[in-house]
This record gives sequence, C-alpha cells and structure tokens, in this order.
Amino acid sequence: MISAVYDTNVLISGTFWRGAPRQLIYLARERKVQVITCHALLDELLSVLTRPAKSFHLSPTEANRVIGDVLTYARLATPSRSVDVCRDDKDNVVLACALAGQAEYIVTGDPDLLTLAVFEAIKIVTVRDFLSTVQAG
Repeated sequence: MISAVYDTNVLISGTFWRGAPRQLIYLARERKVQVITCHALLDELLSVLTRPAKSFHLSPTEANRVIGDVLTYARLATPSRSVDVCRDDKDNVVLACALAGQAEYIVTGDPDLLTLAVFEAIKIVTVRDFLSTVQAG
C-alpha cells in the first residue's frame, strides 16, 4: 500500500469541500493509501480549525471530532529527528513526520514544500499528481 503524509491544507480541503482532496480521504478510508500523521500535525489541524480568523471557527469539540475522524484512517508516527531544510520553518515538521513514518509521498498545496520536489527519497506532490499516481497504480 502506498504511504503518504497529507499536509494540513489537504486534510482541511478534503473535510470541508468536494473535489480531489476529498477523494484522497476516501482512498485512505478504503485502505488504498496509508496516511501518516504525527501529534504536531494534529495540533496544527486543531489550531487552524478553531482559529477565530478562519472561516471554519469550530469549537474545540467539533475540531476534535475532525481529528478523531483523521485518526480512523491515519497512522501516528513519532518524529525523532529534527529537520531544517524548508524555507518556511513551520513546514519542517511535515518533513520530519514523513521521515518518521517512512512515507513515500507528502501531499500538499504548500509552495514552500512543493518547491523541494523530493526530500530524502520522499516525493512531494500536489493533490492532483498524487491522485493520478494512486489511480494509475
């Protein structure tokens, strides 16, 4: 089974809107993709979902339901290595999570990650490119 870290932007898009990100979540629920996450990424998801400046502005209870759903199809990894290669320091946790979980892919819409293209043999791709890869396999 193909393994991937879905960045926070992918999880949010797949949760709230139709389209390719939601298809990726369906593929994970169908066990066609093993999604890998970590506590730091789940904390970021909680923060974004409950942030007053964002349109979601979920209550902590509602946001925790979303996280609980993610945990039904994602495997938790525990990063043990610090990474410092991304031009946006906040994105280094995504790379560390992918390393810890031995992911084959990072799926993101973040240009700071996409510009890397590959990190230690982990391919960094858009939602559409990953969806094409999974459907072709």
